[in-house]
Amino acid sequence: AGRIQAMQKVWYMLFSGLTLVIRLANVHVIIGVLMTYGALGLVLKCAMLILFDADRHVDFLFDKMHVNVAVLTFSSISCMVVTTLLFNGIYVLLKPRMEGKPFNWMILHWFYSLIAFSVFGPVYFLALGVAVWKAAVSMIFQSSFEYEVAAKPTSEKRMS
Repeated sequence: AGRIQAMQKVWYMLFSGLTLVIRLANVHVIIGVLMTYGALGLVLKCAMLILFDADRHVDFLFDKMHVNVAVLTFSSISCMVVTTLLFNGIYVLLKPRMEGKPFNWMILHWFYSLIAFSVFGPVYFLALGVAVWKAAVSMIFQSSFEYEVAAKPTSEKRMS
């Protein structure tokens, strides 16, 4: 009987946990996780260069890893460009409905959003990655997983 209950718990966790993982795994979360890996990799690299002796040849390791870093950087920049282009495309479609006349110079607006994404994106995605890792660890060690969702705006709240 104990084995059957254990299997029921496994299947329950598989299906209920999988739905939670699917909810969490979106583009922002993936970028946040990559950002935390990048930040931790940078800290590790600096620590290894400072703390290891020169005869350990840590620089050879980083020379071999250079291709991986270049590919990741190129793909990140490509994703950033596509994201800002999509944002501006949606902005062009929705701006007249909400605020009136859109920007006259779309290339200038795209450049503005690209700069904003470059400056504030790393901070946002690093914090998001830390939050995702915290949620993942909490999900492993806690039997119930509760999270709060921000209240949705209603017409009563907007009128006051």
